[in-house]
Amino acid sequence: MNQNLPKQTPLERNPLDLNPLLGQFPLPSDLRLPATWAQRLIAAAVEAREQAYAPFSRFRVGAALLTGEPAGGEPQIFVGCNVENASYGATICAERVAGGAAIAAGQRVWSGMAIATRGGAAPCGVCRQFLVEFAPQMEIILVDVDQRTCRCRLLADLLPEYFRGADVLSE
Repeated sequence: MNQNLPKQTPLERNPLDLNPLLGQFPLPSDLRLPATWAQRLIAAAVEAREQAYAPFSRFRVGAALLTGEPAGGEPQIFVGCNVENASYGATICAERVAGGAAIAAGQRVWSGMAIATRGGAAPCGVCRQFLVEFAPQMEIILVDVDQRTCRCRLLADLLPEYFRGADVLSE
């Protein structure tokens, strides 16, 4: 973890405080989010990954979720990391931790997410379904912390023909 950062929880930290990490990952050419917000998301996800509790898999994941509309309004970044448990079913993924924090803060308009892993892994199926409930067209930035590369995907492309709330309500 970067020792130059202030001792605050990720929710209290201003994304601009992550300056040592900004710009360290080249942005993909197909990025739709504004570059400044994408860089902040990537930096926040990489930092959140350092807090992961993964004693069983040793696969640490960090996620950073951008709420609001990045071109207007009051965007905020919510972070999460994976938290494993000896009872594997009680494990929670970084993406759902970040999403849960946003929901708890009353933020249900989501614009983008960066996910930082070794190898640039995509979210698991449960996380894809969780995220698509709120923002099927959200941009996902997959960050490979080893290769220092990123790639972009739309959430709906990662989970085609997803299960929707309308499917439950129609009878």
